[in-house]
Amino acid sequence: MTAFKRLISAVLAVIIIMSLSFMAAADEAWPDITGHKYESYILKALEKGYISGYGDGTVRPDREITKKEAVTIIVKNLVANPEALSNGSRTQNIVNKAMNWGVINSGNNMSASIDRMKAYTMLAAAAGIGDGEDDSVIDSLADSKYITGEERGQIAGLINRGIISASSGALGVFKTVTRAEFIMLFMKMDEAGLWTAAKADLNNTSISKVKLSFEHSERLKEGEPMQVTVNITGGKRGTECTAVWYKNGVEEGRENIVLSGREHKYTFEIDYVMSNYTPDSVVIGFELYHDENGKQEKKGDHFTQYIDHDYKSVVAKISNKYEGDYTIQYALDHDYTDYEKSVFVNYKGYSSSTEYLIWVNRAYQRTNVYIGSKGHWKLIKVFVVGTGRPGSVTPVGVFKVFGKQKGWFKTKYDVKPIVNFYQGGYAFHSRLLYHGTDEVKDPSIGFPVSLGCMRMYNEDIQWMYDNIPIWTTVVVW
Repeated sequence: MTAFKRLISAVLAVIIIMSLSFMAAADEAWPDITGHKYESYILKALEKGYISGYGDGTVRPDREITKKEAVTIIVKNLVANPEALSNGSRTQNIVNKAMNWGVINSGNNMSASIDRMKAYTMLAAAAGIGDGEDDSVIDSLADSKYITGEERGQIAGLINRGIISASSGALGVFKTVTRAEFIMLFMKMDEAGLWTAAKADLNNTSISKVKLSFEHSERLKEGEPMQVTVNITGGKRGTECTAVWYKNGVEEGRENIVLSGREHKYTFEIDYVMSNYTPDSVVIGFELYHDENGKQEKKGDHFTQYIDHDYKSVVAKISNKYEGDYTIQYALDHDYTDYEKSVFVNYKGYSSSTEYLIWVNRAYQRTNVYIGSKGHWKLIKVFVVGTGRPGSVTPVGVFKVFGKQKGWFKTKYDVKPIVNFYQGGYAFHSRLLYHGTDEVKDPSIGFPVSLGCMRMYNEDIQWMYDNIPIWTTVVVW
């Protein structure tokens, strides 16, 4: 035998010995997968570090896989920085990431086994499979009636890519999945290069390519709520952002949102206070913020909302004459809208020395409390009251709260507490109480019944006593 042939024989012998040694080592390290029909997939998953097996040297391939185990395999192998999952609760971080990616809808029942339907849709969602997929292949399946909605595109995508196939014309979507079967599916997708693309997609959370568009009324009619919807497209699924709305450059509200990877609709209702100084248009802005590795990205846009005002017609509706039937029910059934109340005090230009303003409306027996400033009053409280009866009506005018008292204590009755607003002796106070008690003697309220003061429910006058400052303007109309 020549030297060259002896060398070749020696090399082949070494290769055979190493192969046998590896097989022996594999069999020895993971004895419960030897001869398993998915052995090759499991070994590859172990070699690549996708799974680690158990401390006793087993993989337990035929045990049903839980939702938690399946989610963990997906997330830990697709997240850009696996170490960061251990900051805090690793399990919760994994669940949150899976929910952000759309792999699962909730973190409930994490210890429960999953069926094929769930396994297929989880894997497809992680790989971004489903949208725009030709799902006609589902129609030929015996269990097609169970595969509906978004699941059709996801499962069809796996079939079209050769990841899964029907057995005897059906997928058996409700059959539980073993650890080995899930690992096999994960590795087939790995071999198809699906995880390489998905990992880049899932972890590229830049919002630089996000596009914003608005849905809103062309012209807002007076009293119509200002409801605006922004459509967010082009954002990466799972991207955590802060959405902020602005009105004329002033922040109106914010909320944390997670982009879905599809068109994301975010609706916001702007609180728009009508006043005599309100212009016929307002600039609405929207900005999206995303923080990544200490850097912040921003994406924003704005539009002009035009508003058709008719303040005078609203104010003309406001009456100060009571025309009811002297029952509490009439008061409960009749009142001006919050919008009309806001227009009235703001259009009239009432001001106050404090941040509060009070408007007593005799027509519908209401005390309305506002907070803000001239031209920008916002309604915060509405109280049913009983104003002055015929022959002793509550005077119309603009007054000031000038004092407070613990009560007026008469021989036949008490009223307490007291918020004074008129030097002639008129005030806000409770209904008539039996002398020396808190028991109501005369429950009448909701219609003109007093000697000119404003009778109120006990809890309502207590709120006034506790919160309304001295020198607050009181408008009686």
